[in-house]
Amino acid sequence: MITTFKKTFRISSRRITKFVTKKTMDDDSQTQKKAQEFVSEINVYKSQHDISHDRVWNTDQSGFNYEMVSARTLSHQGEKDTHGLIRSMNAMTHSYTLQVLISNAGKLAPKFLLCLQEQNGIFGPVVREQIEASKPPNCVITCSKSGKMSKPTIKEWIRECLNPLITDKSLLLQDSWGAQKDESLFSECLTNSTLLQIKTIPPKATKYIQPLDVYFFRQYKIMARKITDGLRVSSKGQENLHNRLLIMNMHSYIYNQLSAQAFEPMLLYAWQSCRYDVPRILEKFDNVLSINFGIGLEDCEDFCCSASAILRCAHCGNFFCAKHCIEPLHIHNLI
Repeated sequence: MITTFKKTFRISSRRITKFVTKKTMDDDSQTQKKAQEFVSEINVYKSQHDISHDRVWNTDQSGFNYEMVSARTLSHQGEKDTHGLIRSMNAMTHSYTLQVLISNAGKLAPKFLLCLQEQNGIFGPVVREQIEASKPPNCVITCSKSGKMSKPTIKEWIRECLNPLITDKSLLLQDSWGAQKDESLFSECLTNSTLLQIKTIPPKATKYIQPLDVYFFRQYKIMARKITDGLRVSSKGQENLHNRLLIMNMHSYIYNQLSAQAFEPMLLYAWQSCRYDVPRILEKFDNVLSINFGIGLEDCEDFCCSASAILRCAHCGNFFCAKHCIEPLHIHNLI
């Protein structure tokens, strides 16, 4: 009787991976309640103020290590230690930051901001010249001493990425990170600050109701990891994966791929899964694995390359190896 019950409801013995107190569970329940109240408030606000889906934006940051390596590998059973080879321990602990914008209509903003880590928090003259000469059109490059966002870099993001979007009544959803909550930064840097209403997602609720957190960055990092793995394999570990220009081109390429029309349903799902109102309800959609990496044994289409392709362009359908999607940079102009 008990065995049948367990099979019916798929109950099995499992190792406990995390211990929590009743207070933690109660707090999480309250956080979920506040999260859903926030979503309902946003849906009503959009309707009452007649704000279209393409004028509702969510922004968030995500950190990346200079060297992205999987924590799993194939090895022998029973061995005491399993080692993974990397070029630099420093690259595993130091990071840089992306800040992006996604609209409620399933579109990415034309530009994103990439904040690199520099020892003194500024680019040297030679590095600045290299970056300016090679900077892709969809990427704003800045830096800080830690590689994390600060008030000066937030100002740059507002001026370069957000400001061009605020030409009509708009709504911005953001988390409760300290520097970002300072609304005086927006008043200072926006040409039409009166057109923008900012709503702050309740603390600890981003994992439930922040579209970029809930789904987008997971897909983004899948593509980043597959490209870096491909570069590592094709160069036999000799590729400098924390080179500034390589990082800049790789993220420009990934962002351009996810801006393709093929990914619009996936971006809408990021909002739908948080229960925000969306232009159309989705039952199924394709993600990064099916659109970019669902390929067979294809050759790279770069004329001087004989390597096997690892991905397919979401815009034109051409196949590329890890190196020749970013060198030379393969991005499409978007209207």
